[in-house]
Amino acid sequence: MIQLTQEQVTLINETLNFRSRALQNDTPELQQQRKKFINFLMREFHSPTKYKIFKNKYGGSIFLVESSSVEFCEMYYKNNSEPIKGKWNYPDIRINRFWNTRKKLPSETICEIDKLPLDDSFKLFCEICLSLMRNKIHFVVFYAQGQRSPHIRIYDFYELEELTPLQRERAQLEFWRRIAPFLKDKFLDKSIFSDEHPVCLEFAPHWKYGTPFDLLFEYIPTTTIVSIAPTPKLQEEKCKP
Repeated sequence: MIQLTQEQVTLINETLNFRSRALQNDTPELQQQRKKFINFLMREFHSPTKYKIFKNKYGGSIFLVESSSVEFCEMYYKNNSEPIKGKWNYPDIRINRFWNTRKKLPSETICEIDKLPLDDSFKLFCEICLSLMRNKIHFVVFYAQGQRSPHIRIYDFYELEELTPLQRERAQLEFWRRIAPFLKDKFLDKSIFSDEHPVCLEFAPHWKYGTPFDLLFEYIPTTTIVSIAPTPKLQEEKCKP
């Protein structure tokens, strides 16, 4: 018989409590949307490991091994401590209904506003969304009650895939500076530009608040090829609620 330590028992009980809270907000409709979204990610963005060679500033070569696999995990907030986080997995056989977090895509950039009241962040978000629309950039907006601000997510920023992780971070910061020159750097959450930063899984209960991380709307310009909608209609430019 396996004897668990008190720390392990506490961790199991905390995880079960978080799961119970999340299940209260996890409707069959959300579960179905989440399943479709995970299948969308696997279909459009999952690919074998890539091997890249970059030139450094001294003329030498940097050999980089980069995985483009889409991976998911279960993560929960713990007061004044590191989050409770499970192992990264990918849905080779089945989808775990408790997954609420995923790895960031190499072709993805996310805008989240920090250090501002929610009402002020919403006003800035409206301006950012209008700027993205004027530039005909495909994006989605997700939000969970309790968050500091909504998330603007761009999945098909494919130029980022050709960069190193550090170059990707710099390119994303420069992109959002150009899209939103009115947004001060101190209000932009720059930590989310890192490849290592876990992100909330769409249509899942939020890892910290337990509320649904749900789609507010998707903007689909006429040139968009990839949409999170199962069968996107690309004949006209529109906002999809």
